[in-house]
Amino acid sequence: MKQFVYNSLSLSIVMAATLTSTAAFASTGNPRVNQNGYLPNGSKVATYANNSSSVLDWELWKNGNLVTSGKTIPFGQDSTAGEYVHQIDFSAYTAEGGNYELHVGSDVSYRFMIDASAYTSPMYDALRYFYHNRSGIAIETPYTGGGLGSYQPNSIWSHPAGHIGVSPNKGDTNVQCWPGTCNYALDVSKGWYDAGDHGKYVVNGGISAWKLLSAYERAKYQGHNLNAFADGMLNIPESGNGVSDLLDEARWEVEFLLSMQVPDGQELAGMVHHKMHDEAWTGFPMAPNNDPQQRYLVPPSTAATLNVAAVGAQCARIWADIDSAFANRCLTVAKKAWDAAMAHPSVIYDDEYNNGGGGYGDPDVTDEFVWAAAELYITTGDSKYAGQIDTTLYSGDWGWAGTKAAALMSLATVPTSHTSSLAEQAQNTIVTLANDMISVANDQGYEIPIDQYGYYWGSNSGLANKLMLLATAYDHTDDHKYIDAFAKGVDYLFGRNALSRSYITGYGENAAKQPHHRFWAGALDSNYPWAPPGAMVGGANAGLEDDEAKKTLSGCETAPQTCYVDRIQAYSVNEITVNWNSAFAWIMAFYDDYATAGSSDNSAPTVMLTTSSEAGEAPLLVAFDATGSSDVDGDTLSYTWDFGDDSVAFGLMAEHTYNTAGSYTATLTVSDGQGGEVSKTTVINVTAANTGVLAGQALYEQGCLGCHGAKGDGVISFDPTQTSYDGQSLADYIRDEMPPKSPGSCDADCGTAVAEYIRSWNDNGSGSDNGSGSDNGSDDDSDNDSGSDNGDDDDSDNGSDNGGNSGSDNGGDDDSDNGSDNGDDDDSGSDNGSDNGGDSGSDNGSNNGGNTGSGTTNGDVAQGHALYDQQCASCHGAKGDGSIGFDSTKQTYEGRSLADYIRDTMPPKSPGSCNDGCAVDVAAYIRSWNNNGSDNGGDSGSDNGGDSGSDNDAGNGNGDDSNGSAGSGSDSGADSNDDSSTTSTISFGSFGYWIVALFGGLVLSRRRTVK
Repeated sequence: MKQFVYNSLSLSIVMAATLTSTAAFASTGNPRVNQNGYLPNGSKVATYANNSSSVLDWELWKNGNLVTSGKTIPFGQDSTAGEYVHQIDFSAYTAEGGNYELHVGSDVSYRFMIDASAYTSPMYDALRYFYHNRSGIAIETPYTGGGLGSYQPNSIWSHPAGHIGVSPNKGDTNVQCWPGTCNYALDVSKGWYDAGDHGKYVVNGGISAWKLLSAYERAKYQGHNLNAFADGMLNIPESGNGVSDLLDEARWEVEFLLSMQVPDGQELAGMVHHKMHDEAWTGFPMAPNNDPQQRYLVPPSTAATLNVAAVGAQCARIWADIDSAFANRCLTVAKKAWDAAMAHPSVIYDDEYNNGGGGYGDPDVTDEFVWAAAELYITTGDSKYAGQIDTTLYSGDWGWAGTKAAALMSLATVPTSHTSSLAEQAQNTIVTLANDMISVANDQGYEIPIDQYGYYWGSNSGLANKLMLLATAYDHTDDHKYIDAFAKGVDYLFGRNALSRSYITGYGENAAKQPHHRFWAGALDSNYPWAPPGAMVGGANAGLEDDEAKKTLSGCETAPQTCYVDRIQAYSVNEITVNWNSAFAWIMAFYDDYATAGSSDNSAPTVMLTTSSEAGEAPLLVAFDATGSSDVDGDTLSYTWDFGDDSVAFGLMAEHTYNTAGSYTATLTVSDGQGGEVSKTTVINVTAANTGVLAGQALYEQGCLGCHGAKGDGVISFDPTQTSYDGQSLADYIRDEMPPKSPGSCDADCGTAVAEYIRSWNDNGSGSDNGSGSDNGSDDDSDNDSGSDNGDDDDSDNGSDNGGNSGSDNGGDDDSDNGSDNGDDDDSGSDNGSDNGGDSGSDNGSNNGGNTGSGTTNGDVAQGHALYDQQCASCHGAKGDGSIGFDSTKQTYEGRSLADYIRDTMPPKSPGSCNDGCAVDVAAYIRSWNNNGSDNGGDSGSDNGGDSGSDNDAGNGNGDDSNGSAGSGSDSGADSNDDSSTTSTISFGSFGYWIVALFGGLVLSRRRTVK
């Protein structure tokens, strides 16, 4: 690679450089040029400050020899620079070389080069910036330079690991929340230090990581040289692991971002802490390992949460075919963050924690919602995110607080079929913004898209962000007006500005040397190093928000482009940050890629695509495989799958389930990262199943098998032959009440399919289950009531259930008996009838009969714990929070104490087998969760109201009971031999499911009659 000597100043020159302040106007370096250099195939312009309005002669010299000449183009007054300027265009000259100078009369520019590789070293040096600013790892001498950058390793840039808990550090491995804000700690030891301080910020870190990953995706999908980021190019500790060095570096920050999420079980679970930093500002100079301050987590914010949702989604698709476990972690965190942000959409950072760290407060998060939604939609194809995406944008001035442009760039750059329409919209918006920028640039003497209002804190970053949009416009149009405007913006950063100052350390004869940084503080203390090449300082800032800038630059505001001084204390103009350098790295990568486009022949990859199936009934699982795809150039291939139903995946192999009948065109796109991209398609034909049985089997095995067993014989057993369940057909019951944790989420089609599968177990005829309760068993009479049976019945009912029925059975039948029973009863069905005799149930009315309840319990908590873990925990979870949840705080259950309820109904497969002692112990253990002592609630023996003995119980009719039934039902009112059955529907809250689904005869059980 050709390298101009002034592009990479030797370390000795940098260290020995004389510190100078900048006057209002540069006295040397006029004409103002890009001091790094120009591309042979690119725009080459310079700006000459001279008050003459006449055309002037310019000359281009190389090593003392005149090589070409021309005439200046008078522009006029540039108000941002406070001077009259001419423009010099020497783009027609393309000969490569170094030591070029422009002359106008006796005025001479700084030297520069013309070279196709002019932006290779700046790109790698800009990326190495991030290794130098890592937290939680020693910065070791062998990795402080080398690779394809401009400088070699040197021990002056090395230091021990910062903030890992080695004195005097407090460490970032167990960081507590800011006092009074939460009661947990997180390990947040990775990540990049944000700027000159040692804080780590999610809002600024998120967009910084995104920009590096965006550079990778741009190279992958739109560029010509993805191998520029290959393993080993940067010479960092991870080099040699087979993964792109750029991705390894970005991952260091991404892992920090993921670690800042609020843990499950906390009040704001899923939200993300806004930032973490020292409790007070530290002094200068200071290496990160010498920071003695206590460090804290600042409370979560919606902006930070959406940053992690966006970057996590981007991470998931990039690492899908590199490290699937990490990709899955990224996507899990991203989805959780999105859901948390939707639940807490306006948690705004309020600037209460700005001592010791920057604020990064963002009161408007509508743009972050768009950004996160776009990244999640690109990655998942889930339509729930699409509705949040808005592709309109009216300003190209964007950054950490305005992230909508990031959404547009990802949509425009990453190709998927489900985002094709949005991609076109995004591209059109970006082109419109780019045209607006060119209009602004044409009005400026220095031809950059910044007017007099654009010189604020970090103005160079604002310019770099705009250049990213100009570059993206060029990617999608190939219109050279965008690349020319981009090149002129790069020229400004490298010295074609009013001060003839290169704002990139190490690049140019008059480059910045004293960025505001606590470790690169050689300007203050010779024991500390000067900054290495490749750091972009903030630049001209008319705001002058620090004392040094105010003292040195007061009065510059009328020519804001001159509001810069190269002093380490002048942080409002000379700060460096990760988000600024990530933008700088992005534009360097783009420009280097542009320079090398077409410099070598590239062969497109060869694509092989196989599938496990091309046709079948829904749900159809298809395995896709691109094994066998190859590239004759040896380039690393990437794989993108579009399944044709708005779902996507990444990687060499993928699986996808088609749940709906239809014909789907699945597309595999293979890219070699060098501009070669080939797609191949296959058609998947999916038919509807002939019956719902197969679909129902899949749904049952997915959602029911764990508790109910293969044929209703699991831990939570049920009778599949019943005709109705709680007065509903089986299909309706499943639809309305299942699954336990989210009743109703199995829709009508789902319920019908599962019911048909369950009915198929008995092979008993029609098997259809389409209604809401009609009974097709052998009945002499219609079923009109809610279950009382006033005739003889011998058996259970196995008939199919096809119609709407909530009624009783008043004729002789073979069905189960769910009604009041006033005569001889030989049936084995349940008896919900009146009971005029002594009962063992809880009686809330006055009772003239005997009461045999078990009363108060003070059980053995430890023994109950063992019994619960053995018999209950698998379904109910550690604290009633399992798949069959329940409310442990309730005092009574179906009118009974918890102990009595457990004794009478548990375990599900054999209710009653947990005797008094067992039940009392288990109840005591459950009560201990709430620290509310023994179980002294209503038992099966209390009798509190006027009751002449009639008992509408839900017990089993076990014999002849004209005046009484040995049931266990509750009696809650005065009733005199009332033989009518009164039923009520049990509430299906979390504990309602425990009652009905587990203790009360299982999820698929008959209705319990409660008075």
